[in-house]
Amino acid sequence: KVREALIGKKIGEEVEVEIVEEEEVTFVYTVKLLDLQSKVAPKVDDEMAKEAGFDSLTAMRESFEKRLTKGEERLSKDRAFENLLGQIFDKVEVPVPPQWLENHIDYKVQNFLSQLRLPPEQAQQFKGMMRDGMLPEAQKEIRTNIVLESVIKAQSLETSDDEFNLKIEEMAAEEGKSVAYIR
Repeated sequence: KVREALIGKKIGEEVEVEIVEEEEVTFVYTVKLLDLQSKVAPKVDDEMAKEAGFDSLTAMRESFEKRLTKGEERLSKDRAFENLLGQIFDKVEVPVPPQWLENHIDYKVQNFLSQLRLPPEQAQQFKGMMRDGMLPEAQKEIRTNIVLESVIKAQSLETSDDEFNLKIEEMAAEEGKSVAYIR
């Protein structure tokens, strides 16, 4: 309503806006237009690309295309993996040990709350609510780990430290993060 009321007004003009809340309570606000701004899209050219850290507009476009393609490939692989897990879970009951579940939920809640940096009292209030909400996801994550560990054992799959480190470096490069962050 405020935006509509300001259309056509000039800087310095005032307008009254009525806002009706759900319970038939009406508020009347006086709004004064102090400034007008407009968004101007930058010119997409080599100069803009260089300011963004690329050699040219072509290089910037190629970089974006490469990132989008990698993102689409990763999304496709993730969907295929989720589909495969869904098929496994439909056919095989994978029990989740209760203590593993409790520990995993505790870890997830603690990790999430530490990112929020809430005071301890508030964090404690959120803990109970979050635990219930994280239960299905935590169960799925544990079931997934159990299935993957079973496949690794059954197929005698192993990886060398060099292969592991190479994969970590690839992941870091793809995500634009440090190797330490990915580890």
